[in-house]
Amino acid sequence: MRRINHLILLAFLVGCAFYPTSKLKAYETDVFYEKISLENKNLLDGIKKEAPELFLQIKKDSTDNDLKSFWGQSLNFDSGAKSEILEKDKIISLVSLFDLSYDENNLSVHAGVMHTYAYLFSTLKTPYGFKRERWISNDLKLGIGLSQNSLGPSPKEGTLLSNLTYFIGKITLKNNDQIKKLNALKNVSSELLQFSFKDLELTELEERVTQPKSKEMILRTFFVKFKNTENLKNQFLLIYLSEDLASGIQQFVTAFPITKESYLKAIDPILLGKDRPILIRYNAFLGQTKDDRFSGDRVILNR
Repeated sequence: MRRINHLILLAFLVGCAFYPTSKLKAYETDVFYEKISLENKNLLDGIKKEAPELFLQIKKDSTDNDLKSFWGQSLNFDSGAKSEILEKDKIISLVSLFDLSYDENNLSVHAGVMHTYAYLFSTLKTPYGFKRERWISNDLKLGIGLSQNSLGPSPKEGTLLSNLTYFIGKITLKNNDQIKKLNALKNVSSELLQFSFKDLELTELEERVTQPKSKEMILRTFFVKFKNTENLKNQFLLIYLSEDLASGIQQFVTAFPITKESYLKAIDPILLGKDRPILIRYNAFLGQTKDDRFSGDRVILNR
């Protein structure tokens, strides 16, 4: 009996080798990230000390130049809360590891780093809650039908940024060179590599900017319907990206779960058609100024 108990204990310890049970619970709470952010002026040092498993993820992603190339720029400013999302010294600390810069003129930064790791440590409470909620809640995991938290901060395999990039890339990308790079990403979980993307139900909003001529581009918003919505706050995954008209190269801005009400508002037929106002959304920075006004064609593409 004693031998059996020892075997059970050994199996349990092996299963928890990457993330101890206590750590798994901590990585799913607001207070864990808030404490690290508030107590460490150098955010990277705080993560390394208090969240070594997450630091290892960040370290792996920081050396992958192909991974970084999939993302555009994002503002470190929330238009709803009218405030910066993460303090300047903290975002600089984080992006420095990625050999990336923080543009102090327009407050823009790499969107992939901003919308994943930086959002985890933001202490700004927006009208929709903390930015990290998208990663620490169970909505994505349960809604998409994942079992290993591959789209969260404590994945069984891979990293948060690599897993997310691969997942949304398989849904959205059309450029062959980008698809080849996507399939060669280094730190993606086997759960996502084996995922059946063809079973997903998608709606795509295409916004083709025609005015001003100097800013011609396409903005694409994908809405991925959750397979399971029972007892979940959200029912869709929103993916937002920009596309260069000449090359077809797409760059991601963000991805996060939304409610059915938000989905219906986004695809409202009243807002569709030619020569409609087009807004740059979700803190994307595409070289615009506060005085820029965009218009063009807004259409729904069902897949």
